[in-house]
Amino acid sequence: MPPGLTPDDASLAAALAAAPAAATINPATGLAIDYLNHYNEVAVMIGKLADAPEMAEPILDWRALGYAAHFRITGFPDSDRAIAAYDQASEEVRVRFRTARRRVELAIADVQDLIAASAGNAGGGAVHASAIFALIASVGAVISGEGGLAPAPAPAPTVAPTAAPTAAPTAKSA
Repeated sequence: MPPGLTPDDASLAAALAAAPAAATINPATGLAIDYLNHYNEVAVMIGKLADAPEMAEPILDWRALGYAAHFRITGFPDSDRAIAAYDQASEEVRVRFRTARRRVELAIADVQDLIAASAGNAGGGAVHASAIFALIASVGAVISGEGGLAPAPAPAPTVAPTAAPTAAPTAKSA
């Protein structure tokens, strides 16, 4: 039995592994990789922002969706199974998953704030896309059972750093 699974989780894992329709639901974690689409779509728009400023509005309209809500809304063909598998996943997996999701959602919210404050010059938000994709990969690692959370990547700078002012040398009397 994979680490972190209870006997009930193991029976769920066996049932998921036996069902071809559940191919995108990881039997070890009970999570579906298709959930990443929720984040990938907005991350792609953020990445295109510098060349396509019209992406600003849909990025600002984007809202985080919980796991079950995502599968209910998207028409995923096996949504009931994906939701049931999540509900039966171990608490350890769900906590790691929620933590990884929250990191992505906060990074996207930072870009939304940047766009909202930029008044027509939203292209600067595009520099955050690679960090957001790295965070999405961390969610994917939890879904695929590849271990714990990686450290959050450093946010991209929003303003170029400036040199600290230097003090004028003082002359000392001898």
